[in-house]
Amino acid sequence: MSCQATARRSFPRAVGLVRTQAVRASTITKLYRDLMAGGGKNGRPLSSRTVDYVHAILRKAFRDAVNVDELLSSSPVDKAKRPRREIREPGTVWTTDQLKAFLRYSRDHRLWPFFHLAAYTGARRGELLIKRYNETYPDHPLPHARLHDLRHIHATTLLLAGVPVHVVAARLGHADPSITLRVYAQVIRAAGASAAEVFAKSINDQKGWC
Repeated sequence: MSCQATARRSFPRAVGLVRTQAVRASTITKLYRDLMAGGGKNGRPLSSRTVDYVHAILRKAFRDAVNVDELLSSSPVDKAKRPRREIREPGTVWTTDQLKAFLRYSRDHRLWPFFHLAAYTGARRGELLIKRYNETYPDHPLPHARLHDLRHIHATTLLLAGVPVHVVAARLGHADPSITLRVYAQVIRAAGASAAEVFAKSINDQKGWC
């Protein structure tokens, strides 16, 4: 919701008093660039996610201008170039042993069912409707982790186990497996290295190989 609020504040300030009929696709494209560069508070750059909310607001407004108010024949927003979405690889995440320890020691916590669901499904935070949680357990300190990291652990574990990328993408709700490939590129490279070792071992273990 904070992104939506920022988007709603940024849009009027950035566009100003421009006639609807005067807005072109290039106007919207420049607006997106300006927001990414310094459209936030005190001139700070906005994230691509926030700019996506601006895009959603503009798209709805201009489609109404076309279909409802009949002020325009077409929407300039549909032709504008949106900023490329930021896709970052996850940082260091827990190992499966650390995840098991977390689930074991948090079993009596009231949110344990949600932690378990997050770890076993890879669902997004919004889908789980809970806030991040982190705790160091007696005699078993764990690295700091967010709830969202359970999603990364889920994906990482599946990929390292050799589950096809398109299957992992479907579980994560990625619209395109290429998103999964970009986000988990490092994990996929590691899995590729393991696959090479498995192949080499299989060949070397065959009788009659010379």
